[in-house]
Amino acid sequence: MVRLGTLFLGVALALPMGCSGGNQLPEVLKLEVEGAKSRNLTEVTRVVTGGHSGVGVTLPDLRRNFSVFRVVPKADAPVVGVGEVISSWYRLVVLEKLHESEMPNPWCPMPTPPDKLRLQPNEVALQLRVGRVTSRSVTIIQESPDKFVKLQPNTEYIAVLADCRTGAVTLPLGQYGLFEVQGSTLRSLESSNVGERPYFDQFLAIGNTAGLRAALR
Repeated sequence: MVRLGTLFLGVALALPMGCSGGNQLPEVLKLEVEGAKSRNLTEVTRVVTGGHSGVGVTLPDLRRNFSVFRVVPKADAPVVGVGEVISSWYRLVVLEKLHESEMPNPWCPMPTPPDKLRLQPNEVALQLRVGRVTSRSVTIIQESPDKFVKLQPNTEYIAVLADCRTGAVTLPLGQYGLFEVQGSTLRSLESSNVGERPYFDQFLAIGNTAGLRAALR
């Protein structure tokens, strides 16, 4: 559903990547451009839902279903990829894989990272489902829960990821799956938990990378 003004999409996964601009847009985005032009709009906002709220997830649940990495975002500007869902891709340097999920990840498969990223062997590409593309003077802006994720370059994080082992990862728990490493302690980027996410409280109670490494074994 879209508000031309804002379009709401019940999409849990990004579909295969395409190219941005002109006639190379996927059909769904072409239709949105046509709809906007018919209403004399120059901007459309689409909202993508999906992901996992993390509510009720315990540490054993997390070990089964998610991977946990130590990462540092690169300072490069994100690469925007266009498919059924617009994606912004960020390069993350992997310092350490603290844990790999025990079960096949329900968020796979994901698109292959764009070649423009030029990933190195110690890097992964983080897909955030936000971005914008312009075609025929209409700008399509995509928002999702990912818009709340604020990564600082050259800053170390503990990240709870969906890892498809293709070089592509997502943050299915959003801000609740991201912890900034400050010296020997962890800082949450999300303050409003109120005990709804047991794993989140445990991460903060453990409070450091060495303790997490032991708890995730």
